[in-house]
Amino acid sequence: MTISRRFVLVLWGQGFDEIAASIFVAGLRRLGQRVKLTAFNYQQMAGQHGLTLMPDLPLDQALAAASQIRCLIVPASLAALQQFSYDPRLAELL
Repeated sequence: MTISRRFVLVLWGQGFDEIAASIFVAGLRRLGQRVKLTAFNYQQMAGQHGLTLMPDLPLDQALAAASQIRCLIVPASLAALQQFSYDPRLAELL
């Protein structure tokens, strides 16, 4: 039996929707899926409602494992995501 190392990636950033991120991460993990929360900065960041989340891995490590990403979830409005448009890693990830 082959064990898949593929995973779902949830992108996390300042001002993103932490409720949606939490629901996706918890729900998919409950279903037995491998889920990783990654962030532009590898530190705790507050979401829209003030809840802070700690990423599982920095964005650079997620990019290094890009071939294993099964799905990308971005729990943010376009405006929240645009604050990171200067970061070339975002274009590489997308």
